[in-house]
Amino acid sequence: MTKIIIENAALHLTEKVKQAQQVAMATIAEIAKTRLNKEKPAEPMPGSMQWVSAKQERFVKRMFAMGKMKKYMRGRGNGLPWQPSKALNNSYVIMKEQMGEVSIISTAAYARFVVGDEQSQIHRGRWKKGSEVAQELLDSGIVAKIVQEAIAGAFK
Repeated sequence: MTKIIIENAALHLTEKVKQAQQVAMATIAEIAKTRLNKEKPAEPMPGSMQWVSAKQERFVKRMFAMGKMKKYMRGRGNGLPWQPSKALNNSYVIMKEQMGEVSIISTAAYARFVVGDEQSQIHRGRWKKGSEVAQELLDSGIVAKIVQEAIAGAFK
């Protein structure tokens, strides 16, 4: 009889911890998504592009001169009015992964070059990477507070 009661109590505790984990992860992901959505720094200053090489600089300037390349304009996409780029700050989606894991993904095809680990040089220091937003949440204590509140709520 004692073994059955202890096993039931352990199952109950495990379920409560899972519930707390789900609440905490959903809350943290929503806060991170909100922070990413608010990111929209000013456009880069003229002349802020740093060339990787003299060859790259010559190529780009030649393409501009020939009219095959246009000045970047946010939201213009590839320059065709019927194919604008998707707004980055409206493209984030929270995806549930395995137990205890969520991911925030962007449906904008270019997101990895702006807020991802493949961030382009022109965006460094202006746009926060997703990993930087996550680290800020950890460092600020928000994650620990949310986890504590979720555990307290699960065991009321």
